[in-house]
Amino acid sequence: MIIINNYSMLLNKQISIPYFICQIRYEILAISAFAILVGWLDHFRLLKDLTFPVAIPSIVGTAVSLLLAFRIAQSYERWWEARIVWGAIVNDSRTLIRETQLFLKAGNESEIAAFANRQIIWNYALGESLRQLPFSERVQSYLTSYNITAENVPNALLDLHTEQIKQWTHEGHITEFRQVQLDTTIARLCDSMGKCERIKKTVFPARTACCCIR
Repeated sequence: MIIINNYSMLLNKQISIPYFICQIRYEILAISAFAILVGWLDHFRLLKDLTFPVAIPSIVGTAVSLLLAFRIAQSYERWWEARIVWGAIVNDSRTLIRETQLFLKAGNESEIAAFANRQIIWNYALGESLRQLPFSERVQSYLTSYNITAENVPNALLDLHTEQIKQWTHEGHITEFRQVQLDTTIARLCDSMGKCERIKKTVFPARTACCCIR
């Protein structure tokens, strides 16, 4: 139960107000500077002879509202897709560990624990690679222990899953039917990983979805 509950930790991070302000800090500075400049010019009556037709603000406001609506819609769509995919990863991770606990006979608890630990490392490695962050000490220690140097670390970890399942089948710990079930779950994890990578690499208008994968 403790192993399975570890996956929910990846989804508990809340977006704080300071984090949100940090994302738009340059926009806040630019708008503040512009407002101060206009106020300063108006204070010295430097803009008293400057007039704008009423149609100009109306046209600009309409264009901005359409652009803003488009960006918000695209941002929410991308965020929602990412949420569904990451939720599928959590569910399939729990299913994979539950299947190994069910399929393997008593006496293989150490192998189940090692398999579950690899799956936990896979989740963290996938999240960190999508964020383009250096691997955490926990992930790096695991990679060093097993001499994993592949360019796509999450995919390499899934390959180790496959090799372990193949070994279990060869040793008679699980039947071929159960091997197919485990392979199907791993295939779903691989599919979800590809979807995450596609969302991360898809080019969107600037600032369309700054927090979708973060």
